[in-house]
Amino acid sequence: MESIGYRFEKVAERRKDAVALVIDSVEYTYAQLLADVRIAKNCMLAQGLRENDCIANLYPNGYPFVVYSLATFALGGILLPVNNTYQPNELQYYLETAEVKGLCSPTGLPAAVDCASRHTIPWFDETALEQHSSFSSSSMSQSGGMYLFSSGSTGKSKRVFRTQQDLVCEYSMMSEVNGANEQDIVLCTLPLYHAHGFGNALLMALLSGAKCIVLTHEFNGRKTMQAIADYKVSLYPAVPFMFQIMALARFNPPLDFSSLRYCLSSGAPLSEKIFKDFHDRTGIYIGQIYGSSETGAMFINTHPCPESKKTVGFPLPGIDVEIRSDEGEVLLAGEEGEIWVRSPAMTKQYDGMPEATAAAFVDGWFFTGDMGVFSEFGLTVTGRKKLLINVAGNKVDPLEVETLINSHEQVEESVVVAKPHETYGEQVVAYVVLLPQSQASVEDLQHYVKGKLVEYKVPKQIIFLSAIPKSPLGKILRKYL
Repeated sequence: MESIGYRFEKVAERRKDAVALVIDSVEYTYAQLLADVRIAKNCMLAQGLRENDCIANLYPNGYPFVVYSLATFALGGILLPVNNTYQPNELQYYLETAEVKGLCSPTGLPAAVDCASRHTIPWFDETALEQHSSFSSSSMSQSGGMYLFSSGSTGKSKRVFRTQQDLVCEYSMMSEVNGANEQDIVLCTLPLYHAHGFGNALLMALLSGAKCIVLTHEFNGRKTMQAIADYKVSLYPAVPFMFQIMALARFNPPLDFSSLRYCLSSGAPLSEKIFKDFHDRTGIYIGQIYGSSETGAMFINTHPCPESKKTVGFPLPGIDVEIRSDEGEVLLAGEEGEIWVRSPAMTKQYDGMPEATAAAFVDGWFFTGDMGVFSEFGLTVTGRKKLLINVAGNKVDPLEVETLINSHEQVEESVVVAKPHETYGEQVVAYVVLLPQSQASVEDLQHYVKGKLVEYKVPKQIIFLSAIPKSPLGKILRKYL
């Protein structure tokens, strides 16, 4: 399997005059991008960086982020895309855990971050290290890859290493299904440090020879809808809250979205309301992608419809999937169990964490920790196995309780978690955000759920919050509750 650097170089040489990127209305051709990637690689070599060195990219969405990411792959380094809004202690943790050797950063890092042992790579000008003309296709390394960290929504993040070949394999499986090609126009409003934005927007476009439109401003539903219409976007990956905001935008006369082949949601469950509201506004059904840091994309629903709206579709080509019981028995369609996967594109371990590896990887299978059930429309992810609440031996699925609470007319959203209980081991606790001007009380909500749930599922505490703690992509951070 080819490396990303080698594959990109072949595409760029074939598509040299075509536009690769449009960033804040500025166009960059494949030839220009490839030339700048070669310069950036030389900058890294000049700083003493070599194959398999970890290089952190702290740039926000923009041209430098793309160039330095591709240059890291060309070098054979290990790319660590980093959220540049991290606080110093968070940044220090990731830099140390990944053993970062090089930093690509637009500004000076906070004084609290120790950079003494790391090479800082400055952005280059047009005349910097112009030796790129001597490079050939063989200059693109086959080593290195990418570090990702599991979400850490329930505990300490785990470091995941995926090779360049893993990432190209994932791209190949996904593009075989979604039909990505040179005529596509891909819109990216996601952070490029996140796997969904990096893989399903940026790499999907550049490795296909397509055009990638990158919006760098804070997400805006109206501007995104306008960009889809103006650029005639054909592929748009996003997360549920983005589709939710877009569904609120109004245009008179209505915009033309007929160019869109796929709108693909990932990162968090897609609610029925968002699915319906977005379709009502645009006439387009949102499909879902299901994946993880460990595996990359695994499932995609390429034929979304009202009957399949809850599903993530079917496995990508080459991926094996089984639904297993707690005893490890393979279950049949219609039976709920844990989702086990085996993919040629997935990592084989958590770096430096043998106990966590042993608990999640066995005989080539990865235990996702997600619960699911197969139907004729594909896989429905029903919840997290590890989040099941054990009340005196009775298992409670938080999603079931959340769905009921969220159906109350004065509730905006809720999160249900387990809290220790001296007698029963665990008890059910609900954190609730009310709609503006809501007058609902704790007693109102408890009365609402009591007649609809067995007693052990009824929250023993209901705590009102102004907002649920979430990651930048809307993933609930239960560790803060």
